[in-house]
Amino acid sequence: MIECAACHQPIAVQRGDEAAKCPACGAPSAAPPPVMPVDFDGDLDRLPVDLRRAPARVEDLGDRPGAPRLPRLREAFEEAKATLGGPHLVADELRATWLAATIARIRGATGDPVRERAVLEAALAQLAVPAYRALVIARLARSAAFAGHVELADQWLSLVAEPIEIGAVDDDVTVARALLLLKRGRLAEVIELLGDDDEGHDFAGLVRPFADLLRIDALERSRRGYAAYVLYRKAIKRHGAIPLQGLVMYYRLGMATRRRILATGFVVMLVIVALLAVAYRLATDRG
Repeated sequence: MIECAACHQPIAVQRGDEAAKCPACGAPSAAPPPVMPVDFDGDLDRLPVDLRRAPARVEDLGDRPGAPRLPRLREAFEEAKATLGGPHLVADELRATWLAATIARIRGATGDPVRERAVLEAALAQLAVPAYRALVIARLARSAAFAGHVELADQWLSLVAEPIEIGAVDDDVTVARALLLLKRGRLAEVIELLGDDDEGHDFAGLVRPFADLLRIDALERSRRGYAAYVLYRKAIKRHGAIPLQGLVMYYRLGMATRRRILATGFVVMLVIVALLAVAYRLATDRG
């Protein structure tokens, strides 16, 4: 599945099928073979893979743009895909990867998994650097797993059978594998893969809070509610209460523990209010 270059509708297409046409607008939509960047020398230590920051030439979009920026994101993505069709640089593949991941995140958040998948596959069809392909594949696997298509998620992850040997990229794939285990109910294996706490694990970047949520969800479903509660409290300190809550609601992970956290906070607030009322009354009586 890719996107039509003319109208951006999701379409099914086989690579190399030059006769494929978009069923919506009739435009030809073949998937061109990927071309390796001219400046890629295989040095993984210098390869930029951080998707937390908007890369060069799209910095004006901000690091985490929302749905209102979708038209500009689409325009930039079409430009990036056109660039990948010919001689291009590593920076062009990074930009295409960031744009695809960002658009897919927005599509997923707005309840459009078909377009979420289509934009990722459109990028994958033209990316040549294995690290960028792995980042996109991890997102395709997560999208399939959340949609309940565990076999499809397995197929995606089979494309990254060996480590890329870049920590941030391999972490993304590992967390995608953990999500697939969670969806299959193999809770002990989730904890075994990720560890039951963030301490001692070097997950970083965008996958760190997601890994925490997978741990929390696996713990609460394993009837280890207190361990999930403690980990959630630690995650609040690491990631912030509001960002973490947003991720909980987006991914629908750790929901029971979130309710417990909110209930505990409400009870604490009532106790504090009651104590303040008693203190005020005592002070008033003395006066």
